[in-house]
Amino acid sequence: MATDAIVVLQTLQCITLSDSGGRAPYIWPVLLWIDDNTLKTPDLVGMTAGLCGVVIANGMRAGDTTDIPYPVSTLAVRFEDHLSVRRLILVVALWEKHDTPDPAMFAGCGAFSSELRAAVADNLFALNDNSQRDQANLLSN
Repeated sequence: MATDAIVVLQTLQCITLSDSGGRAPYIWPVLLWIDDNTLKTPDLVGMTAGLCGVVIANGMRAGDTTDIPYPVSTLAVRFEDHLSVRRLILVVALWEKHDTPDPAMFAGCGAFSSELRAAVADNLFALNDNSQRDQANLLSN
């Protein structure tokens, strides 16, 4: 029997804006995973990306909260039961809809996802070292 890991992004809250205009936010969600199977591949890391470019809400202003619609909100991976290693990494980039043509936006989303996977794979073993992980946590704070 397998285990399904399902991540559901529920709400988006606009905390602050630099001006009073409304926004049309969208997200690029990416779920990365590491398990015994991915570690046997050249990529080292599995990846699933959510839908790109779906506007979450039009006219959002500071203080607004809105639901993130399905299927943009949901990412999943299935882990086989015999695996000894199961790790998830969720990354969500937040964007605002402008006049960027859709083909360029989709290309950017694809590049973001694949480069993210490559960057995690390149640093995977260093991140497994406690001192390296602690140093990375200090830099991100």
